[in-house]
Amino acid sequence: MQEITKPLGVQPSPPAPLPRGEGSKNGEAHLTPPSPQGEGGRGDEGNTLTGKLRQIPRTLLERARELRSHQTSAEQILWECLRDRRLNHGKFRRQHNMGRYIADFYCHAAKLVIELDGGIHQTQIERDRERDAWMRSHSLTVLRLQNQQVFDDLEGVLQIVMEALTPSPSPRGEGSKNA
Repeated sequence: MQEITKPLGVQPSPPAPLPRGEGSKNGEAHLTPPSPQGEGGRGDEGNTLTGKLRQIPRTLLERARELRSHQTSAEQILWECLRDRRLNHGKFRRQHNMGRYIADFYCHAAKLVIELDGGIHQTQIERDRERDAWMRSHSLTVLRLQNQQVFDDLEGVLQIVMEALTPSPSPRGEGSKNA
């Protein structure tokens, strides 16, 4: 691995001040600006909740990075099945920031959030209910699954996720040609 060095005497310029908002003790926002490429470079660019225009408090962004690097065993197993559009061609993101929350897995095309719950969730049931209600109020579908389900019945878990990814046919037969 090659080490990159800077010439002596060259100092990085200080970061520009950020707008006020949530996320720090002194009222500064510490927000991460949207990337010019967006999430995956296409799809939800204009979405301020889940897309590239969202403003993420720096502490929340750092927490998501930490969670991605320290996945639970159940998250690792499920991620191997979801990544690279492996399940029904759905593009999933892991530890995806939305609002003040971090979703374990998120598929924008299906507006689907998957949460894997371990033992800690037994102590935060009310907090999880509030989180789910907030996500549903933003037209997101939330699948809450137990870690043990991933270990005991991965095929069943994947079937549940696949059903959530597949739009159900319209009762009026919309989308079919009327001759």
